[in-house]
Amino acid sequence: MLLPYRQLYAALDAAKTSDYTVLVLSPSTEVDSWGDLLLRCLQAQGLPSVVSVVAPEIAVPAKDRSGVLKSLLSFVRYFAPTQQRVYALDNASDATNAARALCEGLPADVRWRDGRAWLLAEGVRRTEEGELAVTGYVRGASLSADRLVHLPGYGDFQISKVSFACILYGVNADTLRVDRVGCGTAAQCYRNGRRAYYNLHADGRCG
Repeated sequence: MLLPYRQLYAALDAAKTSDYTVLVLSPSTEVDSWGDLLLRCLQAQGLPSVVSVVAPEIAVPAKDRSGVLKSLLSFVRYFAPTQQRVYALDNASDATNAARALCEGLPADVRWRDGRAWLLAEGVRRTEEGELAVTGYVRGASLSADRLVHLPGYGDFQISKVSFACILYGVNADTLRVDRVGCGTAAQCYRNGRRAYYNLHADGRCG
């Protein structure tokens, strides 16, 4: 997810639900006061796993590469002590390794987040009964219908029910209606007004 430039609260909100944070560094320009404020706020909130890179548009001279990357790594380790290296994306090998770290790595736990249930939302709609229905993935602890849920900027609300959802990727949520879904069973969905059956996979996908 690419965030709006210099939007502190947007960055903090995105980090709350992220598995990884990619820090894009400059080999020639120091981090300014706003960048330092952002990193300190992220550190205080709780950083997810960090992958640090140097933007590919800024080539690092071969003779200076080792010293520049060591200096950047020393800076990053103040905010993310577990960092092992900084990837220079103008180098094909480093770019491949950075992609591998994101795709094949195991994200570290964020302690304050794992003890709470939270939802990574993929769709929001209003039901015929006037209730707000949110579709997505439950992360962290188990989500209980007996607890209140907090919507940032709106307050605390009682959950009406928690149920399995049929998520079809590439389909507008407004054109999709789910009649019933059971774990390990077939899901009867309506796609663009036509009935179709999909197998419900363990990760919540239908196909």
